[in-house]
Order: sequence, then C-alpha cells, then structure tokens
Amino acid sequence: MKLFIIFHLLAVLFFFAGCAPNRGFEKLAGNRYFPINPEFSVDPDPEEAASYIDFEALYVHQGDSFVAYYRFWEGGQVLLKTTVETLSEIDGDDFSDASIGFYEVKDGEIEIEIIQLNPGIYRYDYLTLWGNIGKEMLTISGRLRGKTTRLRFDHDPQNYVAYYPGDLVRYPDW
Repeated sequence: MKLFIIFHLLAVLFFFAGCAPNRGFEKLAGNRYFPINPEFSVDPDPEEAASYIDFEALYVHQGDSFVAYYRFWEGGQVLLKTTVETLSEIDGDDFSDASIGFYEVKDGEIEIEIIQLNPGIYRYDYLTLWGNIGKEMLTISGRLRGKTTRLRFDHDPQNYVAYYPGDLVRYPDW
C-alpha cells in the first residue's frame, strides 16, 4: 500500500512540475509570457514592413465562434489575440491574454514568431506562422510549433481583413 501511495504522489509531483507554464519565460502584465532569453529568428525590417502593413489596422479573422486578430508595430513586434466577443475600439490596445512576438516581411511574404501555450506539453513555446500580407489583408497559410521539436502543421489558408478600430495608442512592452 505504501508503494502505491508513493507512486501516486510522485506521479502527481512530476505532472505538476512538467506542466509549469513559465519555465524559461517571464510573466508580463495581462497574463502574457515572454522568454527570459529570447531566440527569435526573424529579422524585422521597418522600411520593408511599412510597404505592406497598415500599422493603424487590426487584421481580423472571424471564425464560427471566435474572433482572432493581429496587431503589428513598426519595430517588428506583433500581437495575436483571440476572443469570443465582438471587437470594439479598445481591443487593439488590450494586451491581456494575448500571444506576443516578432515578425519579418520580405516581398509581401510574412513570417511571424510568437510565444504561445503549447497544449501538447503544457508549456509556453514558439509558434511560427507564415503567409502573405498587404495593406488590406493578411493570409496565414502554415504554422510550425517549437524551437527544439519542430512539428509542422499546414492548414487551409486563413484570411485576416484590415479593420480600423480608431486610435491605437499603446506600444508594446516586449
């Protein structure tokens, strides 16, 4: 019986130790995570990005039961947020519970690296997305999860249409 109890206590301990979401990451305000030692591979070029991205817009995808959107800044930062509510004017400046990272644009093709919860291992990890971008539309056509375990997920392209919520004034803190 003692062996049975010890085994279960160790299993619970290993489960919770392995599921710690912030190992190697710091928690920012608004329930966001960012790596302590970032390993982003994208190399933002503000001039190239300005030719393709409207920094006053949110790029929005309306799903059946959710709304997802990207916000981009000139410095290469990107925010991805998903909500079940209708977008309002304040959403572009609300960073809570968002995935954050950096992007790079070359000849209208975009690569985005964000930090996001990896549900397979219950830890925060890198997620790389790629596609095409223009002033009015972003199309994401593929994604790759992880820096060490590179699992590739191709999916049907998702279109994100430019939406102008009003004055976007908040700047990234990452």
